[in-house]
Order: sequence, then structure tokens, then C-alpha cells
Amino acid sequence: VLADAPVELSCVEYKAEELVSTMYKDIVLGQYNVVYMHCDEENESRITALAELIKKAMPTSVVIIGGIHVSFGTRRFMEANPCVDFVVRGEPEMVLFNFIKTLVTYEFDFEGIAGLAYRENDSVYVNPLDVPVQMEALPFPYEKAHMNSTEEVYYETVRGTSDRCSYAQFLPDARVRSLSLNRICTELRYFLVKE
Repeated sequence: VLADAPVELSCVEYKAEELVSTMYKDIVLGQYNVVYMHCDEENESRITALAELIKKAMPTSVVIIGGIHVSFGTRRFMEANPCVDFVVRGEPEMVLFNFIKTLVTYEFDFEGIAGLAYRENDSVYVNPLDVPVQMEALPFPYEKAHMNSTEEVYYETVRGTSDRCSYAQFLPDARVRSLSLNRICTELRYFLVKE
């Protein structure tokens, strides 16, 4: 969703066993203005330690954390981690898009972004969750990506769970949503052509 934004974006994925020091070095050398990291129950201590190091080295950089784990209990998470400037709650696509849009346009309308938690005047504000993303509205992210045949890809066709378990979905009471079968076949064919 952010691919067409008028900003320079870099996306880096680290393996679970990657050292915090290695990730920290990459981020600091990159001199990024905004750093978004995904947090789950297994990597929370590593991500929060990394966020703290980033804020110490680059205090003007914005640190954003997202993921299921921080979508619930957000206020408690932010109060325990003052190095985190923003939390993306729920499904991240539109929340991140609206966040970047408000930065690029210098509006800074954080209160108007559903699914965003933020700090202002030493207080934490937690906006209500956004509505579930319409799967068909999501762009196919791999068309612009440079891939080779040895790379693995994550291809998502369904969101939500039939048992509505809060540990398996981003939004409470979200229905199971899927891409159309025609779109899935077309996009899987793309991967076959790219080998």
C-alpha cells in the first residue's frame, strides 16, 4: 500500500536468530527517519531492546511497533516502553498508509488515524481499531519486487479465523476474509512464471 507513497522506503527482514547488535548497526547506519518493527510474543524483548537502542542513538527517529501482540494491551505496552513513539494496532496496511500520509503532508493528525496509538505531551492516546481491510483492495506486492528463484515468498490469501480466537487474528470479531479464487490463481501463476 505504501509502494506509491512519495517517500523512500526500505524493507529489511531479519531471521529470528539475528543478533540485536546486527539489526541495530544496520538501522543506525541507514540513518532512517521512521523505523517500523513487527512485534510478537516471541520477539518482544528483542524488539523493545532494539527500539531503546535506536532512540538513544537517533533520538529524532520515530519508532513504530506493530503486530497482534501490541494490538491488545497497547497502553500498557507503551507505558512500559517509553522509547516507542507509535503503535500500529490491528491490520497495518491502512494505518501505516494514513500515518505516512499525515507525515508527508505535515498534517500530523494522529488523532484521526484509526488503529494508531501515539504519545503527545507525555500522555499515551490509543485510537479505536480500524475496520477490517478488504482483501481485494490490497495490491499484489510482488509485481514491483526483485525476486530470484531461490527466495521464499509469503503469500496471504485469507485473514481471520472461524473460531474468532484473538491470538490468531488482528481484530476482534473479524470475519474470515479471502481473496477471490480468480485473483489467487492469477497471482500464483505469476510466481510460477518467475520460478
